[in-house]
Amino acid sequence: MLDAALPADLQQSLNSLLHADDKIHLINVLKHEASDFSNKELRREVARRKQLSPLYAFAQSFLIDASLSR
Repeated sequence: MLDAALPADLQQSLNSLLHADDKIHLINVLKHEASDFSNKELRREVARRKQLSPLYAFAQSFLIDASLSR
């Protein structure tokens, strides 16, 4: 069901999160919070938000459509 519903661009984004680069999966980077409020850290957080926003929106609608229990 997920394969049929997941658009190709979102599938590519999801695969990039799960791909190990230098033995670290990018999804593990999501667990770390910004260390400070420097311009560099804020730009990193904005970029992370831009990358994850479409995946989050898809997940919300997909979970409702899939009628999965909590």
